Amino acid sequence: MKIRGGSKRGTQRSSLPMTPMIDIVFMLFVFFVMTFKIAAKEGEFGVKMPRSQREAGAERMLQLPIRVYLHADDDGALEHVEINGVQVANLDGLRTHIVSIVGDSAGGTDAPRVQLFCDYNLRYQIAMDALDAVSGYVEEGGRVVRLTDDIQLASPERADGIAN
Repeated sequence: MKIRGGSKRGTQRSSLPMTPMIDIVFMLFVFFVMTFKIAAKEGEFGVKMPRSQREAGAERMLQLPIRVYLHADDDGALEHVEINGVQVANLDGLRTHIVSIVGDSAGGTDAPRVQLFCDYNLRYQIAMDALDAVSGYVEEGGRVVRLTDDIQLASPERADGIAN
């Protein structure tokens, strides 16, 4: 019994025709080249840059945020309010001072940002009343006057200076 080798009489060598395969490859290549869509360059997108101060005029000067500090006593009641270093006695004084800075008809996106800093032990209701005082008020006739919509609440600080 022969396991290896064999007679060469029964084996025929077969070959594949290469020309049709090369033709198919070139047709696929031409198809993909013709259907390829070139994407727009990355990094090119429309950005609206702010106008320079000369174009914007004097009314659109760079506005710094209004910093409001609410100081509490040991019981959590409002001791005094400080606005950009100016001390006022209560929340009515806060609203009056904000109106003098912002004006009656500010509101919206043109109004400056108000940053509200509260003592750690200040009562929650007083903080919300201060938020109402800087956001706007209702006149006697029922008209709502918005002072600012951009209010940022800072983390309360403990007496030892650690932010919560």
